[in-house]
Amino acid sequence: MKSRLIEAPASPEIEANLLQLNEIPGTYRPVFMVFETVCRGKTIYICLSGGRMVDGEPELTITGSAAFDALIRLPGDCKVMIFKEVKIGKTPLREKVEQTIMDAPEGARICFFGDMWGELDGVLLDALNMERPSDDHHRPA
Repeated sequence: MKSRLIEAPASPEIEANLLQLNEIPGTYRPVFMVFETVCRGKTIYICLSGGRMVDGEPELTITGSAAFDALIRLPGDCKVMIFKEVKIGKTPLREKVEQTIMDAPEGARICFFGDMWGELDGVLLDALNMERPSDDHHRPA
């Protein structure tokens, strides 16, 4: 499994609202955690969103909602949308993530959500096996 961060803007209204709420200048372009993931020849699109389950329904943070909006605005036909709450537990995160991806059909979109500022801070990226940018362009000729 390999994941790569892709450019995926949210709607202009959502981005403007997010910038205003966080008192960020309007010239800033937010980057959302949206990935193209290939696992065993199958391509899936994923976002990482802050949020929690409330009364059996996902409740995303403002930034999490913006990442989800960016995910659903990707070009192409999305026939399946999956929300998956992620928590640290007995089963390793990578195993949980891979199983969700393997159970999803080709082209599905998955919103993994949870406590991104707490227990999942930085660890979910490792579970996605994110490609690191090559340093070749920084090396002297």
